[in-house]
Amino acid sequence: MIYLYSFLASLGFALLYNLRGRLLFWTALGGALGKLAFDLNVIAGEAFDFFTASVVLAIYAEVMARLTKVPVMVYLIVGVLPIVPGAGVYRAIENFIAGNISVSMGYATDSLVACGCIALAFILVSSTVRIFKLRRLPLLKQHLKSDIRPKMR
Repeated sequence: MIYLYSFLASLGFALLYNLRGRLLFWTALGGALGKLAFDLNVIAGEAFDFFTASVVLAIYAEVMARLTKVPVMVYLIVGVLPIVPGAGVYRAIENFIAGNISVSMGYATDSLVACGCIALAFILVSSTVRIFKLRRLPLLKQHLKSDIRPKMR
C-alpha cells in the first residue's frame, strides 16, 4: 500500500510541476520504483539504502528521459520525493527547539548522510552515462565531417 501512496504523492508533485499527459504516469512510477528499491534493501545500513534506491531511480530516469525525449531532471525531481529524508530533518529541528542538542545532531547527521548518498548516486549514474556517450564518439566522426561552421585558419 505504501507504494501506491508513493505513486500518488509523486503524481501530486508532477501535477504541481505542470507535467501533462503520459509524463504524469511515468514520473509517478519512478517515485514508486524508488520507494520499492529503498524498501528492498534490508541487509545494509540506511545510507546504503538511500544510495541504492537513488541509483535505481537515476538509471530509470536516464532510460525514460531518452525514451520520452524530456530532460532527466524531470524524472529525478519527481521520483526522489518519496525517499527524501524529511522525517529526519523534522526530528532534528524538533529536538533542537526542545533543547536536546545531542539528539538533534544525531538526526541532522543521519539526514545529511542520506542527502549526500542521494546526490552521490545521481552524480555517479550521470557521469557513467556521460562516459559511455563519449566512448561512442568515434562512431559519430562522420557527423563532424558535415559540420557547417566556418573553419578557423
